[in-house]
Amino acid sequence: MYLLNKYTTWYNRIIANAQARVIDGYTEKHHIIPKSFGGSNKKENLVSLTAREHFICHWLLTKMTTSENKAKMMFALKSMQRETQDQHRYTTKITARVYASLKGHLRHTKETKAKMSEMKQGYVPWNKGKTGIYSDETRKKISAAGKGRKHSEETKAKMKLVIRSEEFKENLRNRVCLPETRAKLSEANKGKKRPCSEETKRKISETKRKRKNKSADSLV
Repeated sequence: MYLLNKYTTWYNRIIANAQARVIDGYTEKHHIIPKSFGGSNKKENLVSLTAREHFICHWLLTKMTTSENKAKMMFALKSMQRETQDQHRYTTKITARVYASLKGHLRHTKETKAKMSEMKQGYVPWNKGKTGIYSDETRKKISAAGKGRKHSEETKAKMKLVIRSEEFKENLRNRVCLPETRAKLSEANKGKKRPCSEETKRKISETKRKRKNKSADSLV
């Protein structure tokens, strides 16, 4: 599991010293044999270390291992500066040399890649199918924040370019709605009267005629 080198010797020495003392102050639990190597949460596999010792031990583990085990330990070391409300972690900046080593050697294991792939396949957006995400109070705040806001001339030009471009119009014309979407739109528009100008009516009529022609051509 571990290489027989000076780093392994240093690691074992830190663990032995920690097991023979009691620290009155902030400590962090460390798995002597990492869980990713099959280590357990049993008392004999846990030791209390200072934040600095904990970081050093994880750094030593990257020097004591090879192949996939080394990749796992690189990832663990990179995670050492993540803060939580219960763990203050090692606050000294990682040096350029250690950072370069992390970036150069950090690789996801096959197991991790498989898990990431499964997560992506089963991913569902948090707001999918949900209605009323924002409370009335939040909506009022959003509305108030947007009132009086003016777009710059550059922004207006960009908006005009996007909205009125021929490509955008063509995409709208060719957009296909699902049958259930059409049913919802139809239900929502029932009983509503929208006055249209003569020009708009002509465009609607022309669009309908083009669609009919397209349908007829596709059947030929």
